[in-house]
Amino acid sequence: QADFSREETIAAVQDFFAFATKMYADKTAFESPAEGGWPTITRDSMRLFGKTDEVVDLLGHLPYPAASDLDARLQLMPAMPFAAFQHDACFGQDDNALGLHVLTEGMIYEHVPPHIVGLTVRPVNDHGVLLDTKEGVVWWHETYPEFKSLTPFLAIGMPDDDDDAPDKHFQEAVDMVKGIYRAHGWPDLERYRKKDCLKAIHIALRDNFP
Repeated sequence: QADFSREETIAAVQDFFAFATKMYADKTAFESPAEGGWPTITRDSMRLFGKTDEVVDLLGHLPYPAASDLDARLQLMPAMPFAAFQHDACFGQDDNALGLHVLTEGMIYEHVPPHIVGLTVRPVNDHGVLLDTKEGVVWWHETYPEFKSLTPFLAIGMPDDDDDAPDKHFQEAVDMVKGIYRAHGWPDLERYRKKDCLKAIHIALRDNFP
């Protein structure tokens, strides 16, 4: 069990966004709150969301994707954009609070305790990434009705069953993109040609995986 640290959690998210901007994202894709936190995320505005004060305080100081449009946000993994609570905050309305639960926690939201909060939106097949402020860990939940099905995110491995194996074409695309990154200097930031690399990836995906 790890101790939860608000400062370390904020720093970890900041580091991830900084990494993303070096590799492929535009610097304007993310935004950070002012020193006092996001004015839209307060204990009052998030009251009906039902989370602990510690969770709300954390959400009020995290950096987020700048885009309010879900489709324009950076994705943590395929089809799973980051939550942007500065835009998604429920503002104390019942319908919005329920919708925010479903968006960030999937259909197991009724089993998610107040000290755990989803970091992504629109979990595909009820998959999502959940931050546990009591245990100090990040969880990945699978498509089971009970919250007890949670397993540590970093412990998840690829299934051995051929029926559940990654799509062959998807893996081919991943391998191709990795090769393009390396050909353009990644991960050596002094040699990495970001603009040329992203253009090459766009063309390769268009031509090989239309």
